[in-house]
Amino acid sequence: MKSNLVLHYEDEDIILLEKPAGLPCLPSKKGQSDCLSKMLLEYLPQLSTLPDAGLVHRLDNDTSGIVMLAKDAGIYAQLRNEWNEGSVEKIYLALVLGHTKAQGLIQIPIAHHPTNVKKMICCENQELASEHKARPAHTEYKTLKVFGDYSLLEVKIITGVRHQIRVHLSHLGFPLAGDKLYQNTKRKKEDALGLKRHFLHASALCFNHPTTKERITVESKLPKDLANALEKIVASFT
Repeated sequence: MKSNLVLHYEDEDIILLEKPAGLPCLPSKKGQSDCLSKMLLEYLPQLSTLPDAGLVHRLDNDTSGIVMLAKDAGIYAQLRNEWNEGSVEKIYLALVLGHTKAQGLIQIPIAHHPTNVKKMICCENQELASEHKARPAHTEYKTLKVFGDYSLLEVKIITGVRHQIRVHLSHLGFPLAGDKLYQNTKRKKEDALGLKRHFLHASALCFNHPTTKERITVESKLPKDLANALEKIVASFT
């Protein structure tokens, strides 16, 4: 693929590729060229007829990992339906500050912050959820390892709300390492890794192929910046 993007899987119907951190999935303003959708249009101009150049879902700008796209309208509709029904398994690796439980399920609706357009908030009671038009959000996590003040998690999301993992975990008191948007003052002082972005990587997608119906799993390794940060922690506490 052009533009130095890493291709994980491609056939006549779909593509799964690696989105690097710092690259928006879609343009934030008219004419913006440094976004994934425009790179995809350079690779496959026919994607211009599809919503978002065929991207079935998005990742936050500073989240790295696997994204999926469809090559035609019929496949796009099937994949969006599968996504909305929750049959796509979305797995992330996250490093958080604090010691999490062995596993957990977070089911708190999420809404846009009333005064900060960059942030989302958790709405724990129905009145608040209704007031802010919150969306249902379900996040599962499993603690893989604890290193000093940090915990490495495998996270699965059933829904797909903006900033879902970041806001859910920070609401519990476990913000992502490097996440200056959702860390409070205390956590910012405790976060000594010096990451330039939050530690969140979309490491696997499991889905039913829209044509063959075969269950497919595509995996992605941690990128260099996150792998180096993890190695630094491992070296400090082993």
